[in-house]
Amino acid sequence: TETVDDMVEYSSLFNWDPLDYWPDGNLPAKYRNNHFAKFGLVYYGEGTVNAPQANGAYRAALGATIAGVLSATRLDRGLTYRNLPNVFAPVGKDLRKQQVIDLARHRINPVIRTTRGKRGFHYETVLATDNLLSPDGSDYWALPQMRLVIKVMQELRAIGNRNIGGIGYGEFQRQCTTYLDGMVHADYMRDYAIDFARSTTDPNDVTVSVTLKPYAGVREIFFQVMAGPGV
Repeated sequence: TETVDDMVEYSSLFNWDPLDYWPDGNLPAKYRNNHFAKFGLVYYGEGTVNAPQANGAYRAALGATIAGVLSATRLDRGLTYRNLPNVFAPVGKDLRKQQVIDLARHRINPVIRTTRGKRGFHYETVLATDNLLSPDGSDYWALPQMRLVIKVMQELRAIGNRNIGGIGYGEFQRQCTTYLDGMVHADYMRDYAIDFARSTTDPNDVTVSVTLKPYAGVREIFFQVMAGPGV
């Protein structure tokens, strides 16, 4: 049984249509429900790379390039139509508009040329979408939402490690609120709500319930994170 990664690699190498790879038009169930990769990003396509540090051009997978662009992108921004540096052009013929739409519908993100690229300009290669392999109806359907939630979770846990214990609980609440206020003022999100529930059996364990209102999309994102020493 082939994986999504195999499908993307093989279809790129042998010019198969990835949407014909599964006749029913659906990704394998393990990539749609409760799988470790359900919040991963899969892209389709390769590029001709011409980096200043290398002589000539070569064909390559673009995972490292995409990761590099993501690392230099604001927390609330995604990868859709962000230029991939040093990529001269995608490998192979351009995808048809309907192929791009169908791939995006299946949460596979196509590497494409921009309109300028199709008119003959080079280094105009982008990802058409930045969808994740999340289950149907998930709030984490695209990369910006997931990046924002992960960042907030990490920071709340770090604040908990520094402050929770004895009289530090009040300081923990204050620092969490100050941090999220700063995220709003920096325009990483529109608004938030936060609630703290201290364990009745261990006062050092706190469940933090957070609702974020991101700029990307209209849905609020709700999640909970455990905080405390060693969490």
